[in-house]
Formats: sequence, C-alpha cells, structure tokens
Amino acid sequence: MKRAFLIIGAESSGTKMMTQIFIASGCDGQATHTQLWDNAPLQGRFIVWRRSVPHAKSWPSVYSWTTGILDQGYSPAFVVINRDWYPTACSQVSHKHVLDMDEAYANIKRAYNLIYSELYSLGYNYTAISYESIVRDPKGSLSKLSNRIRYELNSIDIQDQNSKWYGEMS
Repeated sequence: MKRAFLIIGAESSGTKMMTQIFIASGCDGQATHTQLWDNAPLQGRFIVWRRSVPHAKSWPSVYSWTTGILDQGYSPAFVVINRDWYPTACSQVSHKHVLDMDEAYANIKRAYNLIYSELYSLGYNYTAISYESIVRDPKGSLSKLSNRIRYELNSIDIQDQNSKWYGEMS
C-alpha cells in the first residue's frame, strides 16, 4: 500500500519541522515552501506533503488537495500540527505573512476552522499533535504519533522556537 502523509497546519505552526521529521524517517518529499508534489506526479511508497494554511496567499481546499492523491493510488494520512497561537502569530508577522498581530490571529482562526471542518465533512481520519509536545519530549511524542499513524518516526534535532517570542510580550 502506498501512503501519503499530509502535514497541515496554520502558517508558522510547525508544518516544516514535521515534514523534516517524516523525511528523516524515510518518506520522499520536501520541507520547502514550494512542494515537489505541487507540480509533479507522486513517487515512492511513502511520501510526505506539507501544506500551510493559507498557502502562497491562497486558502487551499483539502478536497482538491487529496483528489490527485487518491487518483494516484495513495492512501492519505493527515497529521494536523497545532502551535500556541501567540508565537505562531509572532512568527507570521516576522516572516511577513501578515501585516500585524490582529491579522495573524484572524488567519490562525480561519486556518483551523477550514482544516478541521473540511477534514470532518470529507470524513477523513486525522491525527493532531502539538508543536509544544514535540519540543518538550520529541522521542515520547513521536513514538505516540508513530503508533497512531502506524509509521515509525525518527527524532531530529529540534529547537524551541517559541521561547524567543515570550521575551517580547505585546
């Protein structure tokens, strides 16, 4: 069985880090903003494909994202990554995804509403994990996730990117 691990979350929520974990664990894919699978046929027994919401200033549809995956014979497995909204918003502003904190919070809320409502309405099973649990206990949290998705994940060097934002409370 071919499997596609679909990593999804709000911008700056940790989708890149989670994708790096899957790549280090043997999946084909890229952790970059532009994804190989956006413009090329899927290849490999196990692939990972990330999508931040929004992606490239547009609001992707889970349905349209998965149609091609199913057509190519892959079984999709969704991993939704959540992150504390304050550092997520700070990161969005810092990376110029948004103009200010208000817009960041609005985007985060809209992103998770879209992600969870579409996954639910389409009947897709998914597993959610928090950025903070991975940072706090990489081996333990990834072991639990591995059991849930039935795919062995390896830990990588993970840096706590939240701590830099809490010194600058606004």
